Amino acid sequence: MEDNALRIGWQRDAIDLPTSNRDQAEDADNPLAALRICLVSENPFACRTIKQILQSVGIWSVAEYRSFDLGGKALGERKFDVIIIDSAETDSEALEFVTQVRGSFDEAVSRLPIVAVMDGADLDRVRDIRDQGVNAILLRPFSPKGLMLRIRKALDRSAAFIRANQYVGPCRRAPRRELKSVGEERRAG
Repeated sequence: MEDNALRIGWQRDAIDLPTSNRDQAEDADNPLAALRICLVSENPFACRTIKQILQSVGIWSVAEYRSFDLGGKALGERKFDVIIIDSAETDSEALEFVTQVRGSFDEAVSRLPIVAVMDGADLDRVRDIRDQGVNAILLRPFSPKGLMLRIRKALDRSAAFIRANQYVGPCRRAPRRELKSVGEERRAG
């Protein structure tokens, strides 16, 4: 299937919007325009909101999947740069989906950056999805700036990747930063 085709899955489970109607001259100046997003959410309102935010910053290649099963199948059929999952009511399905992505035999799929959008700030839920290998977590309510910061964080951290017995996903250690001294050195020695 071509990326520019309109595809509506049976019972409207999977929707790819056409990309041919955008101004491609504008996209040449926008580094985000080349991103291919896999958006998985059972909530149509959440999909629409996230897709509108992405399109407002010039990300037009957004494939929506209304179930985690369809999203998982799409990962084997198409190439994506980032996965955004909405785990509003289905935490167990979201956890299983992330586990399947991270456990994929296809190295490119298992290393895909994942951004999880969640309701509420329950520490246990956040810890559970983080421990499954999500790159970034975004809690509701969120702003467009918050979503874009999480996507950039996920893309930046995708290079440091751990594959161990108990964990597959991005490295959780913070990168070392060189501290710059402000002012004159006052220590003797």
